[in-house]
Amino acid sequence: MSFFSAIGMGLREIWANKVRSSLTLFCVLLGVASVVLTVGYMQGLTAGRKKGLAARGGVERITVRLNAPPDEQEAFAMRSPGHRVSDAAEILKHVPQVRYAIPKLEQRMRLHYGSKRDGTEVEGCVRDSQFVKDLTVERGRFISDLDNLYASNVVVLGSRVRENLFARDEDPLGKYVRMGGTLYEVIGLLPEYRHMMRGYNMLYWKNDAAYVPINTLVERVNASPETMGIDIIIDDAKNLADATIGISNTLRGLHRGIEDFRLDTREEMAADLEETERNQVSTGAAVSLITIVIGGIGIMNLMLASINERIREIGIRKAIGARRRDIFIQFSVESVVLCIIGGMIGVGIGLAAIAVLQEIIEKGNVPVFTNLGVVMGFTASVVIGIVSGVYPAVKASRLDPIEALRHE
Repeated sequence: MSFFSAIGMGLREIWANKVRSSLTLFCVLLGVASVVLTVGYMQGLTAGRKKGLAARGGVERITVRLNAPPDEQEAFAMRSPGHRVSDAAEILKHVPQVRYAIPKLEQRMRLHYGSKRDGTEVEGCVRDSQFVKDLTVERGRFISDLDNLYASNVVVLGSRVRENLFARDEDPLGKYVRMGGTLYEVIGLLPEYRHMMRGYNMLYWKNDAAYVPINTLVERVNASPETMGIDIIIDDAKNLADATIGISNTLRGLHRGIEDFRLDTREEMAADLEETERNQVSTGAAVSLITIVIGGIGIMNLMLASINERIREIGIRKAIGARRRDIFIQFSVESVVLCIIGGMIGVGIGLAAIAVLQEIIEKGNVPVFTNLGVVMGFTASVVIGIVSGVYPAVKASRLDPIEALRHE
């Protein structure tokens, strides 16, 4: 019997025993679908965290924070002029790796419009704040250089602030809201930002804020050029080390040698995310692979049961010239083909489940389509098919033809 004849006989046997073949398919597809869905969910969880990190500037972001100087500089700490709005411009000027540098200044204030009021965070901004904070103006415009030059009384409203102050059918653009006894013209409106993780909107801070020129906040509210730090975006994560050194040197010069600052980077956070993703995917896949292994045991039992039912048939085939290799190929083909078909169906079911979940889940972590899950699930199904089919195929090929013919 030729190699291809043995394969053809195995395929015909699959078709002839539809119930047994369907049970085998079910064992495989259930495990493969669980692998695809589990890996998709785990990677969706990490993708959500990465998206939240990207929304806050990503790995390219460096934050300059106020910090107590070291003990040896404590006696001279008063020499430092402190953290000023102008520090950001100096960093942008002297550190070539820096793309954006914006001073941070916030003030909790109460906004009034007519009889409505809303307590919110008022953030002082420059033109580049829109890019650093990843803000998109839905209508109107953002803070400009001229607004800061003249310390204009203008404001851009987040979506929640707008909803709390204005009626749904009222256009806020061009209207005036009162803050600290001063009127501010509404020049821009932001859309609602939403990125849910475990039922919590990670971007709520963009909605719950009002944005004004930083010079306006300094001159009309704070009356001080002191800031809360600086947010910096560099051109490339590869330049993080050089940028950090340049920023530190620039600030030491501006602060007369006093190190009353610290630099926070996202490099370690990004590395932790990658490690978390690997751990989550490997753990989830391992749990799902247990289902496939159990399916493999089921396949082996079904194949052994099939051999017991067909001992006399095997004996007849051997008596008329079938070799051990022919019998082995036939039973191996049955197992492998069923696992491949089951794997393909399982991948399809897993992807369909992910698509359905993406449509119905509005909050929390949504699973994503991932090649890794498809490759892992399908590869596992093929491997299990081969492994679970080898023993029954070997057992069938080693049957003694005389004993097989005597079997009732």
